[in-house]
Amino acid sequence: MSQLALDFVSRGVFHADWAPRNVIIRLPARRGLFCCDEHCPARLEIDPDDVVTMMVDFERVDLEDPPDPKDIRLEPASILVFELGTC
Repeated sequence: MSQLALDFVSRGVFHADWAPRNVIIRLPARRGLFCCDEHCPARLEIDPDDVVTMMVDFERVDLEDPPDPKDIRLEPASILVFELGTC
């Protein structure tokens, strides 16, 4: 394992989570440091101009399907009126 991989493992990333199902292909987003957190092990190790993949653990992220628009019912809103008194 590389030092970068060991750094990620030491911060709680499980090696089993580095599966293809957790990888998204993307284009490089910006120039500069890979992440802003000064404790991020990838901060100086990864060239942000050369990044073409990133890892997202879909097993720990709860993704829900959007509701069907025909099932959405809007109820009339209640209007509250307050009288302002003089002091």
